[in-house]
Amino acid sequence: MARLKQKEWMTLKQAAQYLKDVADEASITELDLIQYAIEGNLVLSLHCFSYTLPAMPGRLVPPSEGAVTLCRTSEVVQFCDVETRQVLNTGNTHHLRNVDLPSNIQDAARAILLGRELTADNQSALDEINKLFPDKLQGDWSFDFVGTRFPWLRSEVIFEPSEPETIISNTWDIASFGHGKFMLEMTWQRAQDNLEENITSLEAFLDGTLYLIHKDGVHCAEVHDAARAISDDCTLCVRPENLESLFEEAPSEAESSYSRPPSISELQKEAILATLKNHLNLDPLNLPFRKSGRNPGPKAECWSILKSNKKLFTYESFKTAWKNMRAAGEIKGGN
Repeated sequence: MARLKQKEWMTLKQAAQYLKDVADEASITELDLIQYAIEGNLVLSLHCFSYTLPAMPGRLVPPSEGAVTLCRTSEVVQFCDVETRQVLNTGNTHHLRNVDLPSNIQDAARAILLGRELTADNQSALDEINKLFPDKLQGDWSFDFVGTRFPWLRSEVIFEPSEPETIISNTWDIASFGHGKFMLEMTWQRAQDNLEENITSLEAFLDGTLYLIHKDGVHCAEVHDAARAISDDCTLCVRPENLESLFEEAPSEAESSYSRPPSISELQKEAILATLKNHLNLDPLNLPFRKSGRNPGPKAECWSILKSNKKLFTYESFKTAWKNMRAAGEIKGGN
């Protein structure tokens, strides 16, 4: 008999029944699944049936690749010397706006924000920053990451907004950072009042911020005012592949046809290989050497195509991906 395709998501009631059948756990309940999620052993999801959930789209990046910006004027004043501060307080301030800092200054700023020892190149880059603002008095500048940083996570991440608020749909995983864990705890406590009721919605609260992660593990959405945003069109659920984390040993291939979502490095590798093969008609294992003169090599040509994909690449992350692929023998030949 032909085997049906696996569902993208299932309700908590369906997941509990599935675990009873597969793991021979007669007592597993929807409450148990929420408790697993609270304890960090299971990722639950939110499925939006229609385009009804307002959210701020973005992506998750490691701090080593996070975009950096200058702090606002009031924070800069704090770091100035007394004489400069007095002049600035008279109204002769330089009003800062969001600016794209050069990559060398971004590298130096990240080193400062991550508490790393500055290299000679870092210090040289910081010495150049006043050239960007010739009308500002000489003084110290302070930096911050663009987006929201979560330094207390086991694997620290930064949520970088990529575009204005929009409406999202389909299935998104509930992140443990932000107020996601607290909302799950509220859902578990609410369910105690009626243990027979099916748990279909996430208990939210006014002004709570919820982060939802796409199954690719890179793209994310920030939901403000979750109490108003999460309506009856959204249901609490779980992806079948996420249930694998509950097994002490991985399920056999016959039990599951799912694998983990690709990492950002894997997505970058796929994008580079696809660009070389499909756009540039080049063999990644036999790349031509750059011709003399100002002709770009395959690496530069590849970057000129991929640099518009800002959700996946920065120039530094592209260089790192290219270097790693060359070291692994996935790219051979000229630059």
